[in-house]
Amino acid sequence: MNHDTKKGIIIILSICILYILIPKIFKSDCKSATESIKNEECEIKIESVKHISSFDIIGTNPENNEPCECHHYNRWWSSYKDEMEEGNYFIKKKGDLFFKIVKEDTVITHEYKCYEE
Repeated sequence: MNHDTKKGIIIILSICILYILIPKIFKSDCKSATESIKNEECEIKIESVKHISSFDIIGTNPENNEPCECHHYNRWWSSYKDEMEEGNYFIKKKGDLFFKIVKEDTVITHEYKCYEE
């Protein structure tokens, strides 16, 4: 084999190895993700929803009517932003793996699911 052939084989093998290893390195860890979700807590009457660097729900605390904000840093809450409207209540209690969007005549519940390969 000449030098160019050896170099080509090394490049192809390197790409194959990276193709196999990269998904394993960046694979989501469902156990830690689930624990993180369980620790989240937010009960708020929605005034607005913003999605800049984090997903933010701005509104008032339903217990004391004081202004408050809830922040979320993954895609779970923001996946359902189109269901959130001013005047709705967003409820995610600590320990739960679901949240509720409470509308005037409807309660929408979204359960957290983590998918491992």
